[in-house]
Amino acid sequence: MKIKEASSLNQLYDVAEKVKRSLVIKYTIFFILGIIFLSFFWMFLSSFGAVYQNTQKYVVENTMISFGISFIFPFIINLVPGCLRISAIKSKSKDENMLYKISIILQWL
Repeated sequence: MKIKEASSLNQLYDVAEKVKRSLVIKYTIFFILGIIFLSFFWMFLSSFGAVYQNTQKYVVENTMISFGISFIFPFIINLVPGCLRISAIKSKSKDENMLYKISIILQWL
């Protein structure tokens, strides 16, 4: 938004450089914190597995199930409103308006 508000070309370059610098700093902090948290969780899970050796199989299974559900769930959530909207557009009856409104409500959920 700051770049859009710039009035002259020189001001545009200055604002763009400041925005670029702040984005580089934010992304660097994000990746460093991500690596720190991943290292901590890796250490925590490996120590848990070393102490409770009989539960390693269940932890891996539950992790894979959770990982799979977290990938599949957004597709289901986004396909239902999309399918309703497509059928509302193709339909030529009075129900099309109702299907379209339902798809908008489901989209917000």
